[in-house]
Amino acid sequence: LQGILTHQTGSTFKTDAVNVQIEGGTHKFHEQSAMQITESAWFINTNIEWQDNASVEIAAGRTLRFEKSTLELNGLLSKTGSGGLKLDRLVLLDNAGYSGSTTAQVQSLELDNNTLTLETETSDLEIIDNLTLDDSREIINTGQADLIVDSFLSLDTGAISIGTGELNLRKGGLQLGEISVKGGILAIGDNFTKTEDSLSFSDNATLRIDNEVLVTLND
Repeated sequence: LQGILTHQTGSTFKTDAVNVQIEGGTHKFHEQSAMQITESAWFINTNIEWQDNASVEIAAGRTLRFEKSTLELNGLLSKTGSGGLKLDRLVLLDNAGYSGSTTAQVQSLELDNNTLTLETETSDLEIIDNLTLDDSREIINTGQADLIVDSFLSLDTGAISIGTGELNLRKGGLQLGEISVKGGILAIGDNFTKTEDSLSFSDNATLRIDNEVLVTLND
C-alpha cells in the first residue's frame, strides 16, 4: 500500500479474512472512526495516525499486531474485546490515554514530553524495550491499571504515579525523577538505584522485591 489512507469520522475498517497483512503507507484514523478485528491482522512497515476517540475492537482469540510500524497517538486509544493488541513503536503527539479491555503490549514507548494515562483498571500496559523519561513533562499515570516494564527503567526528570495498580520493574532501573505509590504496588525484579527526587509510598502501598536484588536509595 502506497500513500495515505484516511479513515473518516464514523467509518469502520474491518478484517474478515484470515491473517490479513497490510504493508506500507500511512493510515489516518480520525475521531470516532473504528477498527473491527474479527480475524488476526498485521500492519507491517506502516505509519498509523490515531486521533482522539478512534477505537479498535479485537475478537476473542485474535490479535492485532504492528511490526516495524509506528502508531502516533493524539488523544485516547480505546480498545474493546478480549483479543490481543501488540504495538511496535508508540509515539505520543500530545497528552494521551489508553482505555483497554486487556493488556496492550508495546515494543517501545516515546512520550515526547507528554503525559500518558492508563484510564481504567483493565488498561494494563506492558513495555518490552527500555523505558526512558528524560523531561519533566514526561509523566505516566497508571491509576488502577498495571504498568509492566520488561527492560530497564531510566527515570531522569519525569515522573510515574501509581494509583491502586502495580508498577513492575522486571529489570530494575535508575530513578532521578519522582515515583509515587498511592495505594498500589511497586515491584522490583532487578537492581534498582534511586539517586535524586522522591520515592513515596502512601500508608496502604506496597514495595515488593521479586528477586535477590540490590536496592540503593540515596538522597
